[in-house]
Amino acid sequence: MQLVLLGRRSIAARASTPWGLSQHAVAYADGTVVHSTTSHGGFALTAERNAGVPVLLRSSDGYYEEDCAWAAVAIAFPEIFTDLEKRHADETLRHYYPDAWEEIHGKMLEAGQSRGKDRRRFERENADRWVVVSAVLSTHRPGFVECVARLGGRHDGEQRRYLVAESSTISATSALSSTRPAMSDMPGHRASSAGARHEAPSKPPSVAKLKTRRPDVSLAGERHTAVRDCRRHARRLPMHVLHGAGRGLLATRMPSA
Repeated sequence: MQLVLLGRRSIAARASTPWGLSQHAVAYADGTVVHSTTSHGGFALTAERNAGVPVLLRSSDGYYEEDCAWAAVAIAFPEIFTDLEKRHADETLRHYYPDAWEEIHGKMLEAGQSRGKDRRRFERENADRWVVVSAVLSTHRPGFVECVARLGGRHDGEQRRYLVAESSTISATSALSSTRPAMSDMPGHRASSAGARHEAPSKPPSVAKLKTRRPDVSLAGERHTAVRDCRRHARRLPMHVLHGAGRGLLATRMPSA
């Protein structure tokens, strides 16, 4: 019922967007249009409407992609969104723009309340530790897990390889059961250094040449950029197309769970 009362309408728009040529457009309000392309989509705001978006969330060009940035539009103009959409927007803001969420709500997020803030805390606390970014059961040494670790979990820079005894750490076993742990789970995963072996980073990965060493290893899963995290976990932009109140409603893209 809320969606019908909002009066969103499909419009003809073959506009050029940051995501390609628009193939379909929906007007949410004057100066606020959602565009869909073959690969992506999001909101396009006029300069006047864009000025109403909070500074911390405002884009310079008035475009807000559909994975996470769309939440800024819902926060700025709640009157053109349903209650469900507003809840999804607040959740997206809390996880991926925690600083903006805290400023808007006037309170601090505690540990476990924001995946983005938890991620920053984890990276700060483990900046000088070797963080395992991938782990697989070894086919060369049964009973061991082959791990690739990077300093602080950063995707660039030096890389080391370890053999960790499968029986020596519960965390290593947990890594094998989940290929992509949620960010909120990462700080709790700490792999034991017992039984680990290290290979010189300049050499190719040859398990037979691994040398004994006891590193300080943290298990964090893969390191993702904020955008990739957002696309993987966030609620996507609810894009609804209203074809007239008397002809029914077609929802072309609903928020994912």
